[in-house]
Amino acid sequence: MAANQSIKELMAAETKASKIISEARQERGERLKQAKLEAEAEITAYRKQMERSFQMNGNTDLMGDDPSILEEETQRDIKKMQAEFQQNKQSVITMMGQHAVRVQMRVPEAPDFEAGVGSGLCVVRHFIVVALVVVSSSVTDTFFPDSRR
Repeated sequence: MAANQSIKELMAAETKASKIISEARQERGERLKQAKLEAEAEITAYRKQMERSFQMNGNTDLMGDDPSILEEETQRDIKKMQAEFQQNKQSVITMMGQHAVRVQMRVPEAPDFEAGVGSGLCVVRHFIVVALVVVSSSVTDTFFPDSRR
């Protein structure tokens, strides 16, 4: 009988614990909802405050009251960019030309699979190297005529 009584007490305690947990979850949900509402109210108040501040500081559209000021700034920026372009143009042309004529004069080695293939590859390699030298010198003469002394 004592065991039966203990089981009833355990069942009652479990039911009570379940109710407490359920109430705690419900309260937590209500607190989250309340916190969300309070946060939204604070955000709305802050937004209104910032809008009033913006209005009071004499808001102007992004282009300003006087379009001539924007036009002057634009022209000044354009002139600055054109000056930078003229300043760097020659050095960029020279750099690009140097990179265009810089040719590696090395042909990668091909493996010798058969006895007769190696000699044919040597002839092809020689032809490629000669062609590269000719092309390189003609490009150099064309773009940099003063580079040879």
